[in-house]
Amino acid sequence: MGEVLFQIQHLVQSGQASPHDIDERGRTVFDAGADVSAPDIYGNLPVTYACFQCCFGTLKTLIGANSPLSSNSYELSVLNRAAATVNDKRIFVALINQLATRRHELLRSSQKLLPIHIFRKLTSGLRGLPDIETFSLVEALFDAGGHVDPSYWCYIHASVYDANEITAEIAELLFAAGFTDLEGKDRDGFTIILRSAMRSSVKPELVFSKIGWLLTKGVSLRRLVCTKSLSKWCIPSVNVVSAMLGQVVRGLLVKEKNMTCRAVMGKSRSGFIYGPFESSYRNIDSSIKEILRRVLSAQYQDYHDCCKCWCSLQGCTPLTMLLKGWTFGWWGCLKIDEVQELRGPLIDWLLKMVADDLTASERAKMIKRALRFCLFEDMELKHVCCRPRQRSWADQDLVPPIETEEA
Repeated sequence: MGEVLFQIQHLVQSGQASPHDIDERGRTVFDAGADVSAPDIYGNLPVTYACFQCCFGTLKTLIGANSPLSSNSYELSVLNRAAATVNDKRIFVALINQLATRRHELLRSSQKLLPIHIFRKLTSGLRGLPDIETFSLVEALFDAGGHVDPSYWCYIHASVYDANEITAEIAELLFAAGFTDLEGKDRDGFTIILRSAMRSSVKPELVFSKIGWLLTKGVSLRRLVCTKSLSKWCIPSVNVVSAMLGQVVRGLLVKEKNMTCRAVMGKSRSGFIYGPFESSYRNIDSSIKEILRRVLSAQYQDYHDCCKCWCSLQGCTPLTMLLKGWTFGWWGCLKIDEVQELRGPLIDWLLKMVADDLTASERAKMIKRALRFCLFEDMELKHVCCRPRQRSWADQDLVPPIETEEA
């Protein structure tokens, strides 16, 4: 059935068939005995194509026939795939309501079939409907003799909030449907806000809009997280978000310069074409600016990790992590001298952005930390914290005098 919908996709785009025509065609194929759970060669289910083409009637028919909500992928569900291309709120309401109904069924079936101690262990931290816990619940239920196709429950490792394309509007629909646990950790130790930040190089406006929505729901940036891939230490979420913001800001600068490189407003020593720094960010999305102001506010200014590197005293703060993300970020190709030349205007821009939110002493502290990091970089000393890409490092014995001067 998915292939049938795929074949007439071109008819819809050319105006030769409407979604209503597809609904009629889909109902005919379904009545003929088409398998609603059979994916095509791309792993897409019939219900996925119904979402792609905004065929609401076909979607309701497939959902009513207990169509799976995920295929052979532990990362993307039908909802995630629909969020990437669909703009019809009815589609999301139908999918989310059906997903919530099935997760209620999963909870009831698990409580009925699983030994009580296993059920309590798997749901001990559950708030709201099963989300990140779903994978473990489905595995335990299957081992206990459950015969329902795991894909029926939307059998994925990740949270339903995880995909980049999940906007704040879709997230609000999910929250209203009962997916209210926004601070649970997946198997790798990532929370929703941390996983979102780590993927912010793709569609950063959507990602930081979702992060802003998470903060309005009470998700804390102060929470310490320990993941298998980021660090052997526990680090505060605000530092990870700040580091990714630095990468995003760097990428937006390069993107802006690539678009306007013909209009020469200035030129660096290396030949890289750029204009006034602030004008490069005149179109920066408000959601990104809001998170920038949040992480650089007085609320988090003295919040630091346990880093022992001499690029900062007493651990890295959000400002230090933002500068590290800018300096060592992989997104946006800048040469070392270009990074050094643009780092000063970046700091000035950040100071102006938060100037009204900080006292004079707080601004002085922010400048002091920025200068220390810049001095550390200009002396080409070696970081022992974040393991940035290799460069020609100077002798680390030069580090202690920086601490003496700071004192």
